Amino acid sequence: MFDAEQDDQPQDDQPQQDHVFDDEHDQQQQQFDDEHGQQHQPEEPMFPGGPYDLSVLKDYEHHIAINVWNGQERRALKVVSNGKKQDKFIDIRYHLPAQIDHWINISGLRPLRRCSLHMIDGNMISAFAERWHAETSSFHLPFGEMTITLDDVRGLLSIPCTGEFFTPPANVNEDLAIVAAVELLGVAYDEAVTETRTNRGASYYIYLDSCGKWAWGPSALVVLYDYLRDSTLPATKQIGGYLSLFQTWIYEHFPDICKRDMDEHISSMPQMFHWTAKQTPGNVAYYRAKLDALRDTDIIWAPNYDENAVTRFQAKLDALRDTDIIWAPNYDENAVTRFQSVSLFTRYICWCFTMVPYLPERCIRQFGYTQHIPPTPPMLVARDVDVEWSMYRNSVRSLRARLHPAAYPHECVEGYIQ
Repeated sequence: MFDAEQDDQPQDDQPQQDHVFDDEHDQQQQQFDDEHGQQHQPEEPMFPGGPYDLSVLKDYEHHIAINVWNGQERRALKVVSNGKKQDKFIDIRYHLPAQIDHWINISGLRPLRRCSLHMIDGNMISAFAERWHAETSSFHLPFGEMTITLDDVRGLLSIPCTGEFFTPPANVNEDLAIVAAVELLGVAYDEAVTETRTNRGASYYIYLDSCGKWAWGPSALVVLYDYLRDSTLPATKQIGGYLSLFQTWIYEHFPDICKRDMDEHISSMPQMFHWTAKQTPGNVAYYRAKLDALRDTDIIWAPNYDENAVTRFQAKLDALRDTDIIWAPNYDENAVTRFQSVSLFTRYICWCFTMVPYLPERCIRQFGYTQHIPPTPPMLVARDVDVEWSMYRNSVRSLRARLHPAAYPHECVEGYIQ
């Protein structure tokens, strides 16, 4: 269970705003109760094998699940991952130019130099993607919903999950982006021109001196959630995003779903780095059958990322010398690797101009609480997502007031699964 807050931001309490979140939740819950109290559940769903009630999954008629149910197989999605274009992990022995090394340090993204799997299992990824629903930002499994949370990002990658949502500067053009690639990254001019124009690089150019203020954890989730949304459309042929994060999330929570190994002897590295991907001969149908057969007792609901980190260091403690110690550690910097209450924020998260719902309340068993029947997801209507995010503690307090510690990992209230 995650009770202690380990945030690296000041505790700016704003109790006068709590009622905004409480009122909105009460209104949504009342609407949910009214709708479900007045309507009788039909004898058969509109789409065979699908939900009886489409008030939440409004776009279900366009979902790949209908094709799968009707026997219209889609080939495994082509995975787009840079991990296949390099060695297993970037060689950290290479010394970066001082200025670039400085930017990596202030961004908090240094751990990502060691966080790309060499092999992505496209069949397994495809089977999970079939169960994703963008309206709830979660995978719908036989025993309820699960999702990739900000705490998973924090635990697996050790990158910052607090800060501001990234919005690209308005006064950056292709010419400036090309110059930056040539002067700062050492890219050949012709290559910089081609890549920038092909990939619209100028749209995502960052003023690097301010890169330490961005919330990179939510950015990773927004991009992955958005690719997962696209993957649920029958015509989609490939999937991108941070697939190493996706696959190691599966490794953490689903111990029996596939082959994978963990090296317990590597220290001082993000949790993701300890996983080694193993190719499984199964196709999409193989993984689909494995998911269909899953029970709630097969899941590791709340991986203890912090305990895992402690275990890996235990063998080294007896061999320590006084010269091996950092006597005055930077606790603010280290705090990014401990649980942060922002993981329980409930609303929308964004990166650039893409916004997705982030709804941990629908998967609260992953935080050690009893799963209750969640309210209808909030609508994206005249929302100021940046303001809501900056006041995330209000949302967290409102949610925690409704939570109850789970007596066992997969506990849920009566009526959650029907």
